[in-house]
Amino acid sequence: MGRFNGIEYVEKWSPLPSHTIITAAVGCSVLVVLASILLYRQPSKTAAKITRIFVHPIKSCRGTSVLSCEYTPMGLRNDRIFVIVDKETHRTITAREIPKMVLIHPHIDDESMLRIQFPEGSGISPVLIPLAPTEDILKDWKRLEDVQIWSHTTDGYICQSVDGKGADPSASLSKYLEREVFLIFKGPNIRYVKPTSTFPNLQAAAVFQDGYPLLIASEESLADVQHKIELSAQGVEGWSINGVAGEWEGQIVMERFRPNIVIK
Repeated sequence: MGRFNGIEYVEKWSPLPSHTIITAAVGCSVLVVLASILLYRQPSKTAAKITRIFVHPIKSCRGTSVLSCEYTPMGLRNDRIFVIVDKETHRTITAREIPKMVLIHPHIDDESMLRIQFPEGSGISPVLIPLAPTEDILKDWKRLEDVQIWSHTTDGYICQSVDGKGADPSASLSKYLEREVFLIFKGPNIRYVKPTSTFPNLQAAAVFQDGYPLLIASEESLADVQHKIELSAQGVEGWSINGVAGEWEGQIVMERFRPNIVIK
């Protein structure tokens, strides 16, 4: 048996169908699917519930809360299928480096287009790009073979606007971020994730997620983080957190951690 935030699970593989629909059933208990969703583990009978589901089309940008989403072997459908990279090095740029990336809001329009909106007052107009570009569209997009994401090297296409009209997405992002960047759509090469000590023969893949296809968080963990920050702000001995001192009135929201699935 294993334990994750007090929830027990059986460490045993149980394949999850590649097109499972995950639904946020607020107020309705469901069997713990935590491990099944993450690494196909078989759930136990401990009750929990999925309270929120988030999809982040562009890595490190704002996500969208949805009621249900299709699960694929490489994560939730349309999650982190785009990434922003440095124009020269093709290295992935995240909000750790440029925090205001989280203010960029990609909207999925009719399951076929991605509308990228910038903060009000930025002076940058929304950009519309294909959400799932066809082979005919990709023929006109330049393909990069050296997209760097942490220790991985993978491929991707430099995105263009719909029908080649309108503002160039990379130019608009470069203007907002004040840095020359490309917006990249994941190419066909499979990006395998690293095996773990528990699963040394793991064969799984991801798109542009950090390490593994899904990120799961719990409301209890968020509350615990909030409590520890408050202890640090109050100067309680043994609870010093770098940069947190004095008065603290803020509430940490789950969106800051950009999870895919939130459980309670």
